Formats: sequence, C-alpha cells, structure tokens
Amino acid sequence: MDEELERICMNCQIYYQDRLDEPTEFGICLNDSDFEPYIDELLEKQNFDCCKELIARKKFDGNKEVCQRTAFAVDR
Repeated sequence: MDEELERICMNCQIYYQDRLDEPTEFGICLNDSDFEPYIDELLEKQNFDCCKELIARKKFDGNKEVCQRTAFAVDR
C-alpha cells in the first residue's frame, strides 16, 4: 500500500526548494506568475542567480498546508 503524503507545500509538484546544494525547508511555488519568466532557468539549468532577489522575497516554509490551486502529488 502506498504511503499517503501530508498535504503540505513541500509535497506538491510545483513547490521548488530554494537551494539544491543543502537541505532546506524553504522554497517557492512555481505557480506564482512572478516566476514565469525564470521557469526554464530554474528547472532546466538549476540557475537560482537569475532571480535570487525574487526568491529571497517569495520563499516560504514548505511545511504549510497546501493551497487549493496546486497539482498535489497524490492527486495525480
């Protein structure tokens, strides 16, 4: 039987950790339209420098309850 994931942002498919080089609880929501111009850089090149000030402003603790507009991993 599959383990059910908590319905928190960190388990959402569109949550993206703000650092890949070390574990962190903080990240961003790729559903935020402010990140749209940077999606390719973030996902394909893992380049956080392209919008590091925006990430610093928008990052949040991924342990919060998932929002209604997400693509939650267990809903797929």
